[in-house]
Amino acid sequence: MCNKTLSILSLILISVILVTGFTFIPAVRLQASVQQPQVQQNTSDVSRIFKQIADEVAAANPGTNATFIEQILTELAKLSAQVSTQDNVLEEIYSQISTYPYGIISQSLARFASLLSTDNTILIPAVQKITQEQASGKNILQSIVNIAVQEATGGGRNVNDDITLAAQIIAKQSPGTPVQNIESIIIQMALETSKAQGKAITGQTIFEVANQIKQNPNGILTQAIIQLVKQDTQDNGKTGQTAKIIKTVIVEDRKTDGEIHKDEVAKKSEIKNKPSQGQGDSNLRQSIPTYITRPVSNAEKFGNWAWTT
Repeated sequence: MCNKTLSILSLILISVILVTGFTFIPAVRLQASVQQPQVQQNTSDVSRIFKQIADEVAAANPGTNATFIEQILTELAKLSAQVSTQDNVLEEIYSQISTYPYGIISQSLARFASLLSTDNTILIPAVQKITQEQASGKNILQSIVNIAVQEATGGGRNVNDDITLAAQIIAKQSPGTPVQNIESIIIQMALETSKAQGKAITGQTIFEVANQIKQNPNGILTQAIIQLVKQDTQDNGKTGQTAKIIKTVIVEDRKTDGEIHKDEVAKKSEIKNKPSQGQGDSNLRQSIPTYITRPVSNAEKFGNWAWTT
């Protein structure tokens, strides 16, 4: 009787094992088949967000190719994974561009896209510089801006230090004004100058701005930047109002400079060809051309803008 009972129990046990085994195997396979589409969906979401960011940057910065922005973001996400998580990087950039489509992050990405449009070999080196900056302790947004400014001015890290120092000096003249907001204005000056006039002029402009502010902390240039900061306080890149002003000062005044240059050439020609009436006239002919041909710097343009607004 005992043996018969054991045989029945063994048969039941074997049956349970077999049934359970056959039940578990399909369950594992089902779980794997459910998870796989989820990974594909995540990849699709990332690509969609990249495209949204790229489209917004391109819309806010005319002439920018959205495809280049997507390439930059894709490489940035890959390399940033070494010092941060891709989700954090993507989230920070997306949040910033969505809120401030005309801000300095957007303008910085547009700067990289502009470089990429003429030389596709700069993609990896530029992104590597950003991630190296990030690895030094800076967040991804600050890293993007710092490297964009360095690329725009043709300078190294010292240009970012010059901008920060100038902003700190200006902040002392305007208590309550955040240094970060002042930095944003000077950075926009650099990026817009680079777009219109190239690296050499941009580097010269930032150097001149920093020096003038150090030498004359309460001068007209400081007042111009403070005025821009105040106008930008409620905007910060939401509408592009400040970017438009900076572009107007640099680009539109550049057209005016061209017209002035034509007048100066005419004046020089008139003075040169004027019959001599003595030594005094000779000195006049030598001094006037020197004065009228001195180019108006970008720093002076912003000072002039402050006087007229």
